[in-house]
Amino acid sequence: MTVTFEPFPGDGPYGLDGPQFGLAGSPEMNRLYRHCPIMYQRPAGDNFPDWPRNCQQPESAMCDRWAVDAESWDWSLRIFDHVEVHASDFSESVRFYETVLAPLGIPRVAEGSDWAGFPNFNVVDRRPPTANLHLCFHARSREQVEGFHQAGVDAGFRTNGGPGYRDYAPGYYAAFLLDPDGNNVEALYRDEGNIGHGIGPHLR
Repeated sequence: MTVTFEPFPGDGPYGLDGPQFGLAGSPEMNRLYRHCPIMYQRPAGDNFPDWPRNCQQPESAMCDRWAVDAESWDWSLRIFDHVEVHASDFSESVRFYETVLAPLGIPRVAEGSDWAGFPNFNVVDRRPPTANLHLCFHARSREQVEGFHQAGVDAGFRTNGGPGYRDYAPGYYAAFLLDPDGNNVEALYRDEGNIGHGIGPHLR
């Protein structure tokens, strides 16, 4: 059987109105359709009443639905609600994160019998512990990066790379520590020349 495609019916600029789309007629949906129209079409005719719920485009028909690159992304937007780390030695892990996050202006804001909460980040007394994880915390200056690293070393925690510019990207100023379970914890300041520089004192 040969399947042809037609736009969804509707009054929007690209025929995208209807209950199938929570963003129908919005700039976001219109942008999606312009960059990837085949993903927002349905088979012509009446033989596919449940499209797109019960039908999937072949992988070859997929394309870059957002067409966003690093230069056009709004780096002030927050994308994670929270991250959770499980700890083999709960009290020591809490001590580590309290110590190294304080110079970044990140306080412990909540706690329970088996968990400690930092803004958008939790440490939990649960096994198996989180392992082989790389966490990178936002710093607002080179001095904060240096304070993060110095606080960790002074408290007896292991360094994984002192403060300095890295060749990962221009203006990439970072330092690294290992938490008690060996996770690689980074503080990063995006200095002048880096694409994330100048986003302001507050993330949205």
